[in-house]
Order: sequence, then C-alpha cells, then structure tokens
Amino acid sequence: MTKATLNHAIKNYITQALLLLMKEKEFGQIRISEITARAGVNRASFYRNFSSKEDVLHQYLHAQFDEQFVQVALAGKLRNTHDIFVNIFAFMKNSEQMLFVLYDHQISHLLLDFIKNCCGAKPEQDNDLAYKNTLIMGVVFGAVDEWIRRGCIETPDEMANTVERHLGKIVQNWHGETK
Repeated sequence: MTKATLNHAIKNYITQALLLLMKEKEFGQIRISEITARAGVNRASFYRNFSSKEDVLHQYLHAQFDEQFVQVALAGKLRNTHDIFVNIFAFMKNSEQMLFVLYDHQISHLLLDFIKNCCGAKPEQDNDLAYKNTLIMGVVFGAVDEWIRRGCIETPDEMANTVERHLGKIVQNWHGETK
C-alpha cells in the first residue's frame, strides 16, 4: 500500500468514525480521542489530516461534491445555470442523510461554510465578480437550507425550477416590471 493510499484510508476511517459517533451523541460532546479510538488511528494521524472535527465534515462534503461534479461535467451535463442548480440539489439529495445529521446537531453553519467555499466570493476577485458570487452563494444556501428544513420533498429538478422562477420574479420586480 502506497503512502497516499494509506493516508486516504486513514482519512476515511476518521471520517466514518466521526459519522458513527454523531449517531450516538451530540457533536459538541465528541472528543478527538474518541474519534481516533473508533478509527483505530492515533491523534497525530488525525491532526496530520484535519484541523478539527468540523474540518473532517468539511473535507467529506468537498470530496463527495467534487466526485459528483466531475462525473456530471465529464458527461457533459453542465450546459447552463439551470443544470448547475439541478446538480447542486442532486448532490444535496444524495447527501441528505449527512445534511440531516448536520441539522440535527445544530451545525448547519458547516453547510454554509461549504457552499461559501464552493461558490462564494474569493479575495482575488474584482468587486463585481465577488458580489455576483456572493449573491449566488446566498441563493444556493437559502434555497438548500429551506429545502432541507422542509424534508427535501421536491426533486432536484423541481427545486432548480423553483429557484429559477423566483429569481425571474425578483428581477422583474426589481425593474418595476411586475405582472
């Protein structure tokens, strides 16, 4: 087993241990030593890969998101903004159990951090692009947050259509073109 493969396995053991512990107790009560004991690794392995328990969840979400979006992009299914929103909601739907755990543990701010990291403003961006990305981030988080709180009943396509419809109405109202 290569060092990279071993490190990937250790990260996975730690992540799975934390997810299992979150089914048993409150997030704030889980200690790093419990995670490492459940994972069968030492504390140094934890801190070599993660800065905190929150970082474990953050990296897990990113890895899952990256994997899904690469597959979708390679299949040529990201042709427009609607497709991007459908796939964001599809990712959330595929991760719904994890997201429910975040909400049950009252750490949904980790989802906001994740979305901000994915599509929010970056320091190197000019103001116009930074504000655009911040608006996109707010729309994505707001819609996803409410969708999760309501039980993820709608399909990803229905949610993308809902976001698109309401954004269209907002833009029309902004310009005084109400119908």
